[in-house]
Formats: sequence, C-alpha cells, structure tokens
Amino acid sequence: MRQTQTVCLVFIGLLAVLAASCAPSLADTPATPTRLSAPLPAATPTPPLATQQPQPVVLTPKKGGAFTYGSQLRQIDHDPHASASILFDWDLVANGLLDMDNDTQAPKPDLAERWEVSKDGKVYTFYLRKGVKFQNVDPVNGRELTADDVVYSFERIRTNHPRFIRRSLFSDVVAITAPDRYTIQFSLREPLGPFLVYVASNYNKVVAKEVVDKFGDLQPKESTIGTGPYMVKTWRDPLFAEMVRNPDYWDKDRPSLDVARFQVIEDDITRVAALRTGQIDVAPRVPPSAYESVKTSTNIEWDREAFPSAIQMMFRLDRKPWNDVRVRRAVHLAIDRDDVISGAHEGAAVISGPLPPLVVRWAALQPDELRQMPGYRQPKGDDIAEAKRLLAEAGYPHGFEATMPVSDYSPLVNLRPPEVIQNQLQKIGVQLNFRKLEQAAYIGAERRGDFEVIVRSIGSGDIEPDAYLSPVYTKEGSRNPVGLYDPRLEDLLLRGRRSLDREERRRIYRDAQLLIIDQAYRAYIDEPFFYTGKRKSVRNYNGQWTFDNRQIVDVWLDR
Repeated sequence: MRQTQTVCLVFIGLLAVLAASCAPSLADTPATPTRLSAPLPAATPTPPLATQQPQPVVLTPKKGGAFTYGSQLRQIDHDPHASASILFDWDLVANGLLDMDNDTQAPKPDLAERWEVSKDGKVYTFYLRKGVKFQNVDPVNGRELTADDVVYSFERIRTNHPRFIRRSLFSDVVAITAPDRYTIQFSLREPLGPFLVYVASNYNKVVAKEVVDKFGDLQPKESTIGTGPYMVKTWRDPLFAEMVRNPDYWDKDRPSLDVARFQVIEDDITRVAALRTGQIDVAPRVPPSAYESVKTSTNIEWDREAFPSAIQMMFRLDRKPWNDVRVRRAVHLAIDRDDVISGAHEGAAVISGPLPPLVVRWAALQPDELRQMPGYRQPKGDDIAEAKRLLAEAGYPHGFEATMPVSDYSPLVNLRPPEVIQNQLQKIGVQLNFRKLEQAAYIGAERRGDFEVIVRSIGSGDIEPDAYLSPVYTKEGSRNPVGLYDPRLEDLLLRGRRSLDREERRRIYRDAQLLIIDQAYRAYIDEPFFYTGKRKSVRNYNGQWTFDNRQIVDVWLDR
C-alpha cells in the first residue's frame, strides 16, 4: 500500500559534504581529556536571515529579454554528478526528477509529475511526465526521455568512486528500477528522512547515457545536453556562457527570457559597478564594504544571503600530531573566531559549529549557545592557557610546524581565514607554513586527503543536516577519504537519517554536533553572510539562494 504525496510535501530536513580522515582509534584519546563542550540551555531561536523586498504584483510576466548573472565564482567542476561548485549551465540546460521550491525549500515536481511512498517508507515510486524530449542535438537528437534515463543517472550518481561526492547520500538505496517506460521505483534498506530532499538536489540532473558515452564524462562544455529550458549557445571558459531558450521545452509557459548569461567578475567593486550600470542584472556575494557604497541606489534591491556552509579547519586525523585529540583541542581553543570574522570577513559572519546556524536553523547549535563553550567564548586568556597545557601534555611543549595548502580562487574561505589563523596559532607555538595551489589542485588535495591541515567550506547544496554530516563522519562517507570512524557518531548519524520525526532528528543532531566539537574532529569557525544585489526590473529572483540557479527559469524582466 502506498501513501500518495502531495505536490507541497514539506520535507523533514531543511541547506555535498565533506572530508575527514582515516580511522583514528578512540583508544588514542586520553583517559580524562579536557572537554570542549558543556551542558547547554534550550536552543535560542535565530531571527530570520533576510526579508524579501516587497515587489509590485504583476499578473502577466513579460516575455523576452536577456538576463545576466554576474558571478564572483568560476564554474570549476563541470560534471554535475561530481561537482560541488556552481552549476549555472547545467541548472538551466537539464532537469531533475524533482525540483525545489525556492521560497518554501520543499521538493516539488519536475520531470516527475507526482510520486508515492509506501507505508513503511522504504519504496518511492515516481511517475514521469510523458512527451518530455532531450534537446535536438547530437547524440540524443530530440528523443523522448524515459525511465531508463533516470535509472542510469542515479546509478551514475551512486558510482563507487571518490569523484562522486554525493554517492553516500543514497547508500540506503538497494535498487532503482523502471517497471515501465514512465515509472521509476527506489527501494530503500531503511526509511530515509531526507530522501526527497536528496532527489531534488540541483546537482542530481537526469542525463542521457549516450552523451556520457560520446564525451567520456560530463566535463566537456559540449556535453551540457539535457531536457531543460535553455540550450548552450556560447561558452568562453571560464568567464562567460550564454544560454538561449529551448524551443522544444516541455513546459510551454516557461521560460520567459530569451537569453540567460553567466558572466564571471571576480573583483567585488567591479561586479557592483557592473550591477549599478546595468551590465549585469544580479550580483551575488557582495561583501559589506562594497554593499555600503551602493546600498541606497534607487535602481537596485538587496537580499541578505547566507553562505551555505561553515568555514572549518580540517585535520589529517590518521597522522601525527593530528591523531592526538589533545593537539586538535589545543588548536580549536587557540582560534579566535571573532578575530577571524573581523579580519577575514569584514564582520559579516556568525560563529558556527558543525551545522551552519543561519541556514540549518532548526537543527544547528546557535551562536548564543556556542558562546558558552571553550574555543568560542571571550576573552581568550583561559583558552590559550589550556591550549598550551594540552600541547605540553601531548609532547609538544614548544609547539610544532605544519604545512597548509591555500588558494586564492576563493579568498573568502581559502586564503583570508588561514592568514588570520596563522597569526593566532603562533601564540601556542604552532607555525603554519602555506603551500599555495591553483584551484583544481587545491580542491583535489582536499578530496584525496593530501594535506596535514586545511581550511575549507564544504557545503551540501541542501539545507539538510545529514547532507553536511554523513558524507564526512560515517566510515563509508563519500567525503571521508581515509575512513574516520567513531562508532558513537556513526550510530547518531544513522539514527538521524532513518528517523521521520523532526523533533527526534533535532535532538540526535544536537548530540552529534556536541560529540564532534568535543573530539575536535574539525575546528569549526564561522558562517559568513553577504548581500545579493538585483536590478529592480528583475522579477521572481530570490537572492538568498544564489547557488541554485534553477530559479532563473521563472525570472522575467519588467522593462
């Protein structure tokens, strides 16, 4: 028996994904360690991050026009099933089985027009729209989408290879089948609370096997072929792309735009100037200094955008000295989060634990709670003294040296915070030596575990706790390259995945976060926020969720 789900199904989790390290034995932990966590009071609600600017009600969207998105980031990894970066072209050229409502953040139909869930929560049945066609280009040549394409795509996403960084999110799926041409069934080992959220991820595009066969993978720009509302016209790697309306798109009422462009402008001041003069229509990730100079512009509206991850220092846990919990705790204690927020993020950030508090509000430890804990509290005198004591106890009374990869491809994360932290750790005798890498090598080093210590922000693209934690902290996690295993944490995360009760999940993830902080598996630092500017002529664009560009299909220009 099956229980039909409504279009407005509200998913249990609310915005992979991450790396840890190899099987440090819990026996290596001192018998009476200094605890970094303490009993906490009830969670303090965080005010809503942003309030959408009111817009005039216009009943009929205008057709036509060209929209330009001014990105501060380049599209790094082009294969959507393996990428953790922005997916501007794939977001517009392909569809998923489900989509995500950009206001409610609830799954909604896309290629699947409806779905059902069995009473025991272990079988999900999706029913495809009929008559959906791939774009009329070689090698698919406008053929109809079928259930076999969906099965192929999700099996590819689950490929047991380090490149496929979200594979472990579907580890409870035991079979994906196509009973007929328009029906797909996912059979699960256990109920999975965030399953529909994972299916709806903007990274999980439905692609054609013959496209992968022709190009070898989906890295070449020419492989960007799907069933979506736009088709690639021009791509000048890495700074510019132009998409044009797909004349055969299955939803005849969309898109409104004729052209959608992607323009990389890495300098903040230049990007804001381009917004002010109308060269671009949206400028995401505007820092406070640039925002202050133009916030009163009459032709621009602003949304406040939360960074979808916590910035964190990752340790290679299977190597000395990081396999000693006392060393990790010492570093955690010595980091002055307020100093990082001021020096690296212009004050535009909040302290963070393992779940980013501005995004995963319902489950994350909030800043008011963290403030009571060692490492996060002010002033820092007691923490520095305790950090020195722990290092001496661990056999490093004069500190030690470590090498950290850094990169300027995203200075907000990979360069500015390390520079601040480098000075802080000198107070306890830890000398960080930087090894500067270009972007591909930097990302590759993190994914392979080729580092002693590294600062990263590893987001999931979802507002779901499991997506942030399971790939990193479970033994078989797809972003746990050397097999960190803590049976207590493994049990918590498995229970969190399987529970269908939101309040129970909140309690589970609270315990998991406290355990992660106590063991200092990573030193979590902060979650930045920014401003997204958009021309007042832009309608139906939510500047709080700029990493998910599927919303551009509904954008229209009032000019």
